[in-house]
Amino acid sequence: MNNFRLEYNVDSKLNINIGFTIQLIRYHYEHDEDKFKEYCHFLMKKLDEISEDELSGYIAAQLDEVPTFSPQ
Repeated sequence: MNNFRLEYNVDSKLNINIGFTIQLIRYHYEHDEDKFKEYCHFLMKKLDEISEDELSGYIAAQLDEVPTFSPQ
């Protein structure tokens, strides 16, 4: 994922380059679930590195990968 650039500045702006975004959309559109999730996990890892845990958790929830309690 050499086309990924994530910047976080003092104005609390998060910048992700367009190449990464287009690939993410493309994989979603083409129903390539494995590649889509790979890019999402990469993004979540980078978000965790800059302490954006809430956003990372939101993405995980949208992917339905957040462990939840389910009664048996």
